[in-house]
Amino acid sequence: MKIFVSSRDDNDIVCQLTLSLNVSIRADDNGEDIKHFIDSEVDKSIRHKRLLSGKVSEELRSRIEITLKRGVQGM
Repeated sequence: MKIFVSSRDDNDIVCQLTLSLNVSIRADDNGEDIKHFIDSEVDKSIRHKRLLSGKVSEELRSRIEITLKRGVQGM
């Protein structure tokens, strides 16, 4: 049996799992993946007219993407 546990970096959890294999991933580690996902989803939302009926200027699109990327905080 294999068990996968994920959490934020919490000392209580780390102490309980000291004998287990630990893999740490920081928010910086997946930044490019998140940026790609945001770009892709904004593009898809515009193409499928789910975002402002598809009527989104390049300036607004850029502002939306920048705002999402700033607020994502690695999530």
